[in-house]
Amino acid sequence: MSVSRVLALLACVACISCASETVKPQPKQPELAANDTPQHAIQRFVGAYEQKKASEYADMFTGDFSFEFSNDSDPNLVAKYASGWFKSDEVAASTHLFQGYTPQGQPSLPAATSINIDFSVNVPEDDNGSGDPHTHKRLATRVDGEIVVPPTAPSTDPLHYLISNNFNVLYLVRGDEALELAPSQPADTLHWYIHRWVDLSYYPGKFWTWAAFRDLYR
Repeated sequence: MSVSRVLALLACVACISCASETVKPQPKQPELAANDTPQHAIQRFVGAYEQKKASEYADMFTGDFSFEFSNDSDPNLVAKYASGWFKSDEVAASTHLFQGYTPQGQPSLPAATSINIDFSVNVPEDDNGSGDPHTHKRLATRVDGEIVVPPTAPSTDPLHYLISNNFNVLYLVRGDEALELAPSQPADTLHWYIHRWVDLSYYPGKFWTWAAFRDLYR
């Protein structure tokens, strides 16, 4: 074999080797929990948000869902959404965050590259303020997390939005008692949904509240 052919063969092998090193399979995302129990519903809710699964996240909310901003940490948002924040608002904010968004007349907001939400409590308890604690549960928890978005010119550094020491209360309802469910949401005893979400965070604002960040992408 000629020297030139040997060199060409070695170059080809080197290219294949480089390609095998640089092209790596993406890590597989964990399966979302089924929302068949209150605890699993919370796991699915957080997982769908972190994995940027828009339809799965939207299906965690009943049609009559409402969110309440904190008067202590976000009084401006209480005034801004005096008429309420509903499922359509939550779906719009999450979809914009997952896919990117250009508000009218404003700079584009890039899609998040990573989302991490941490609940200090993960097991809902009976909602004794409801008519039936067997079909209604509540989760009161501290919330921490970080949402990272790509840099926007002229910056070359990603933006890290820190969520620290929020306090949220999530109210869940069993499917057979839930109101205004979509066709994709089974209305039975084997599914649980979020029908109310209350932000009780209180601090002067060194970090973002999760509520304020969701408003940013609304």
